[in-house]
Formats: sequence, C-alpha cells, structure tokens
Amino acid sequence: TAYFEYFDKLRSKNERIKRGDVIIKSSDDDAVEKLRSKLDILVKNQELMKEVNKINRSEKNLEEKTKLLKNIGVKDKNIDGMLGSCFESYALTNNNAKIKATQQRLESIAKTKSKETNETAYEGFVIVNNTTEMRIQFIFDEKPNDEIRKVFKSNAFRWSPKNGAWQRQLTNNATYITNKFVIPSIKELLQ
Repeated sequence: TAYFEYFDKLRSKNERIKRGDVIIKSSDDDAVEKLRSKLDILVKNQELMKEVNKINRSEKNLEEKTKLLKNIGVKDKNIDGMLGSCFESYALTNNNAKIKATQQRLESIAKTKSKETNETAYEGFVIVNNTTEMRIQFIFDEKPNDEIRKVFKSNAFRWSPKNGAWQRQLTNNATYITNKFVIPSIKELLQ
C-alpha cells in the first residue's frame, strides 16, 4: 500500500484505538502475530518513504518520476501529493524508532509466551507466573490484611476479581520487584 493510503487508514484506526479495538495487549492470544504484522507494515512504510525520497531527489522529469512512483505501488490518486516533496527526516527517524520498539516488544512477549505457566507455593499464598495472561499473580488462602494490600498497591499490583488474585503485568521489572520487595515483605507480614 502507498504511504498516503496508510495515513488515511490511520485516521479511522485512531478512532478504533480510542475505543480499544486495535490495542495490542500482551495478554492477547495472537499478540505475537499482531506485532509481527505491525512490524511488517512499519518496515514497508520505511522502505516506501526512502524510495519516494530517492525518486523525488533524482534529476528525472515529472513524467519519469510519476512512472517510478507507480512502479513502487503508489496509486494514481496519491501521486500528485507525492511528486516533488520528500518525507522529512523526522518522519523516517520516528518510524525507525517505532520499528525498534516494536521489535523489542515482539521479542520480549515471544520469549515470555514461550515459557510455561508456573506456580510457587508459600505458606498462605501461591505465586503464579501466568504466561497465558501475561501476569504475575498472588493467590491467597484467605483475604490478606491491610498491610499486605498496601504492599501490593505500592508495587503496582491490582486486585483482579476475575482471576481472584493480586496481579501485575509479567515483565522483567515486575519479576525483579516481586522477588526483591514484595515476597520478603509479605513473608514478614505473615509471621
């Protein structure tokens, strides 16, 4: 697809994002596939922007430039807007940054989802590294006291009635905080 068509689609996509229809959640079953698709689009757009800039900077006449733009997939209705104008360097830089961020997120989620869900039992509670839901979950035998709930809240854990657990998104930072601060604090408070 042509670059301008992509931006036309972004307008409607922004509306869907506001409604939450397009957000790629790490807990989605097909999050890895969605991220791969997003990455493909970003890479194709980067290549298209470079090609359009190369064509517009060339010494060719308008007729030759029009033909070259058609050859790279630009539709007739978008050619006038692309002729003679180059994409700004910031547009290429921003798109490249999005590519890198998407690649990193894709690698992180793929790595986490490739692991199996595991549980660690302690006296009074169980910790579940739930790779399906992409959550670290604390499940208690009985309702934890106020001090324990304060520990969870101050470390970005939230109560999930659906899962019956105190949970937080499963990230490297969440794992570190859980092991370094949350588990020792809860063990101390349960004694």
